Amino acid sequence: MKNDAIRHAVREMADAVTGTRIQKIRLLDSHTLIIDLYGRNGLFVLAVSLNRRDRGFHLLFEKIHGAYLYRSPASQQLYALVRGFRVQQMQHAEQYVLMKIRSSAVCYLFFDFKAFDIFVLDEGGGIVFRFFKYGIEADTSVFRLIAGPVKGNEDSEAGGTGPGIYSESGSPESEKTPQLGELPLNRDLSKEFFTKRSLSLVRGTLKVIKGESKKVVRLLEKLHLEEQEIENSEAIRHRGELLKYNLSKVRKGATSVTLGDFDGNDVEIVLDPACSPVENMNRYFKRYKKLGRKREVFEKKCAYETGRHAALDRLLRHVSDKKNISLKTPPSAVLDLLQGEYFRESFRRRVGKALVQRPAGRPMKREEKKEGFLRLTSRTGKIILVGRNARENEELAIRKARGNDLWFHVEDGTGSAVVLRYDRKGEFQESDIDDASALALYFSKARGQGAGSVVYTFCKHLNKPKGSKPGYVIYHKNKSRYTVLEEKVLAQLIDSKIPIGKVGLKLNKR
Repeated sequence: MKNDAIRHAVREMADAVTGTRIQKIRLLDSHTLIIDLYGRNGLFVLAVSLNRRDRGFHLLFEKIHGAYLYRSPASQQLYALVRGFRVQQMQHAEQYVLMKIRSSAVCYLFFDFKAFDIFVLDEGGGIVFRFFKYGIEADTSVFRLIAGPVKGNEDSEAGGTGPGIYSESGSPESEKTPQLGELPLNRDLSKEFFTKRSLSLVRGTLKVIKGESKKVVRLLEKLHLEEQEIENSEAIRHRGELLKYNLSKVRKGATSVTLGDFDGNDVEIVLDPACSPVENMNRYFKRYKKLGRKREVFEKKCAYETGRHAALDRLLRHVSDKKNISLKTPPSAVLDLLQGEYFRESFRRRVGKALVQRPAGRPMKREEKKEGFLRLTSRTGKIILVGRNARENEELAIRKARGNDLWFHVEDGTGSAVVLRYDRKGEFQESDIDDASALALYFSKARGQGAGSVVYTFCKHLNKPKGSKPGYVIYHKNKSRYTVLEEKVLAQLIDSKIPIGKVGLKLNKR
C-alpha cells in the first residue's frame, strides 16, 4: 500500500474503530500483526504489515484460521502493555499512523512505515516499547506534529478523522457510527490481502511438492541405470569365469586383457592394474553376487518410487488447479491429503512449514514448568537441594550441581541424593554438614532406624558410568559421618522449605 491508500483507509475506519478495546495481538508472520479490536459493533480485525515490499494498514472482513496465527515474546510484551486499552483516535501523516489509546492513562501506538516498526509512546512522546529491537533508528519527534493539535483537548477533530470521536466516558458524540458495509476501501484491501496471501501459500506449497517430485525423478533415473546393470549381471559373471580359467594369461598390472570365450569369441575384460589377477577375478564375482542381492529388492523399490511419483503428480494438480489453499481454511485441508505410504514424514513437515510461515528459531515456551528438586535451607542459610527419585538424583548430582557443592547419600541402602550448595560468602560450617547429613538420612529407607552412616564428597568427585541404571553414580575422596536424627533440628529444616514457584513466560526486555 502507498501512503495515500493507508491515509484513506485510516480515515475510513477511524470512526468505526473509535471506542473499541484491544482484545488480542497475534502474528501472521514476523512482520504482520493481527490486532483484534472489540466494541459495541462487534469485532474488528486490524492487519498491520511492516514488510518493506508490502506494507499495509487496513481492516479484515474474513476470518483467519487460528492455525496460521502465533505469538512471539515481542508480541506478548506489546499485548501486555496495551491489553484492554480503548481506542480514542486514529490519525495519519506522511509515513506514520498514530493510534491514541487510553485505559487508566493515555498512551499511543505509533506505527512507523519509514522505520518499519511499532512503538508504544507515553503521553509526552517518550518511547515505552519498541517492537523490533534492532530496527532502523526512528525519529519519534514527528509524534508531536501529529498529536500536538489534540493534546489536552479530548473532543477536537484532527488528522482528518472526522466525527465520531469518543469522549472519556466512551459514548459516541456523533449521531451515527459507520457500519462495516460503509467501508468499501477497507473491504477491497481485505480482499486483496487474502488473495495475495492465498497465492503465496500456493506458491510455497507448490515449491515443496515440485522439489520432492524432482528428487523422485532423479531417483527413478538412477534406478533405471541400476536396472540396466542388473540385466548385464550375467555378462559380469561370464567375465569372472573367463578370468578364472585363464589366470595364467593375465599379466599383473595390465589395464585390460582379451580372452576367447567358450564359443570362440574374443572378449575384452577391463582390469584394475593395482590388483592381482586373482583379485580382479574376485572383483567380478563379488559384483555379480551384489547385483543378485539387489535384484531381490529392486522391483519393490522401483514400484514404490513410481507410485510416489504418481501420488506427487496428483497432489501437484490438486494444489495447482483448485487453488483451495487459503488463510480461511485450516492447513489440515492439505495435510490430510498427505496420508499414506507414499508421503514421508519429512515431506509432510516441509509442506506444513510452507503453509504455516513462522520464523525459524526456538518456539516460545508457554507451558509453566516446575523445578523438581526440594529446596531447603540449613540453619546458617545455605541452600540444600534434595532429589525425589532416581532420575532427579542423577540430574541433581551430575548436571545440576557445581563442582564445589557437597553431595550426600546414605551409605547403606537407597535414598535421595542431597546437595549442599557452595556459597562464596563463606566455607561450609559443621552445622551445614550436619543438616545435609540429617536430610540424606531422613529421605532414605534408614529413616525408621533413627541413625545411620552418611557418605559425602564434592560433586566434582562424582562419575556416572556409561550404561548404568538411572541414579547410579560412583564417588571417591569421600568422607563418612554417623548421623542421629534429632526431631527439633529436622522440624526446623523441613519448615525451611522454599516454595517452588511457577516459572512462567519471560518476556524480552526492550
